[in-house]
Parts: sequence; C-alpha cells; structure tokens
Amino acid sequence: MIPEWLSVPDAARRLGVPVGEIRARIKMGELKARRDDGRQVVLLEGEGLAGESESAIVVQALIAELRGQLAAKDEQFKAREQELLRLNEQMRTKDQQIERLMVLLAQAQAQTQELAQRLLPAPPAAASPAAPRPRGRRWWLFRRRD
Repeated sequence: MIPEWLSVPDAARRLGVPVGEIRARIKMGELKARRDDGRQVVLLEGEGLAGESESAIVVQALIAELRGQLAAKDEQFKAREQELLRLNEQMRTKDQQIERLMVLLAQAQAQTQELAQRLLPAPPAAASPAAPRPRGRRWWLFRRRD
C-alpha cells in the first residue's frame, strides 16, 4: 500500500483504534505527523502503524482500554477507602458517646436509689401478726320467724 497522509480521526477509523491512541503514538514518535491547512495529518504506511501488524495495533488498543478501566477502578477503590475511613471514625465517635451515656446512666440510677431510700419510709420492722378477728354472729341464725 502506498503511504498516505490522513487526518487523525480518519487514521483512527481506518486502523480501528481510538483517536487518543493515534495522538499518543504521535507523541511517542511512532507515527509521523505534520500540519496541513491547520489540521494535523498522519502518515500511514502499509497496513499498520509504522510497520506493525493489525493484530499488534488491536492488542495495543486493548491495553490502552484496560489501563483506562484500571485507572477508573483505582479511583473507585480510593473513594470507597475514604468512605470506609469516614465510617470507621463515625463508629469510634458513637462508641465514645455510648460509653459516656452508660456512665451517666449508672450515676442516675445510683442517685435515684439514694433518693428513694431517703424519701420513702422504711418498711415496718417485723410487725406481729394481727390477732384473728372474732367471727361475727351469723345473722340468719337469729332472725325471727313469725
């Protein structure tokens, strides 16, 4: 195939790779590029990029895509890690609050018990059992019968 100059988007379409991959190859010096009427054009030689086969191009594109996915997952991981640290700090704060409340509860219970002992009369000391009441007369036995 005859070498030809193509715009960056056209070169990306022809080779089946993202435009960013073409620009990266230009930066690394793997592709020749120049300005033509204010647009950047790329020299494509043969069927691949600078003598590479199409399978190598596909592999490079996949690697670039996987690197992008890895970077995104890394960002997600960092965000989750920050969230976990924040939640752990909240749990520590809540634990401290619970400890303080438990101390206050114990103090309040002790004060309540002390006040109850002061204010409530003491139960009578071993009161003797009351003498049994004499049974009253049964009224129906003494009822007059006329």
